[in-house]
Amino acid sequence: PAGEFLMGSTERDIAAVLREYKDYNHREGFLCEQPQHHVYLDGYWIYKYEVTVGQYRMFCKATRRKMPEAPGWGGRTSIPS
Repeated sequence: PAGEFLMGSTERDIAAVLREYKDYNHREGFLCEQPQHHVYLDGYWIYKYEVTVGQYRMFCKATRRKMPEAPGWGGRTSIPS
């Protein structure tokens, strides 16, 4: 359903993670987590079965649909293109 949620982390959250994972000493890795803020999302569907990028690529080939642009974080695939 549609609704609002808190996105991001507080200084306290980040300090707790850094205490818990002492080997991770990169506070700058959390810059995208702040400031914590309210986000509103319209309603959307999440389906019962997970679909991998590779499976979706196969679907696009079979239906001659265009694959969307790869996301900025990469978009790994488990099935070769």
